[in-house]
Amino acid sequence: MIDNTWAFDLPDKVFTIAQTRGQAILEDYYPNTTWTKDGFRNEKPTFPNIMFTFTMSERGSDLLGEDINGVMLNVQVDITVLKEQTANAVTYISGVVVTEMKRLHFYIEELPFENESTDDLIRYTFRCQRMIGQADTL
Repeated sequence: MIDNTWAFDLPDKVFTIAQTRGQAILEDYYPNTTWTKDGFRNEKPTFPNIMFTFTMSERGSDLLGEDINGVMLNVQVDITVLKEQTANAVTYISGVVVTEMKRLHFYIEELPFENESTDDLIRYTFRCQRMIGQADTL
């Protein structure tokens, strides 16, 4: 029987692990941090905000082409803070999230950089990826 659900579960698993570990570190300084993988919700956003966006592509199919043996998981992480929380906040939070992604063995494609900041908000973005096989553990 063909079961490729493991591949579709990867974004939720990666997000949950990074959120659980990262929030444990950030709890003392930023207890109201919002973690999301589907953008801002309809309610008023809270800051700091850490948003994950996932894309995947298949790698290493079998000869019959029915099973997914591996995927390249690409992650973009946007970290947004209020300017009143200072640039140090976004740098510290970025460092925590990058460290947690490295603990999950992701390759950092682009280190955090300032992206689309406004008068009220500072936003840093970084991108990472990892090839994950069907038998790999996170």
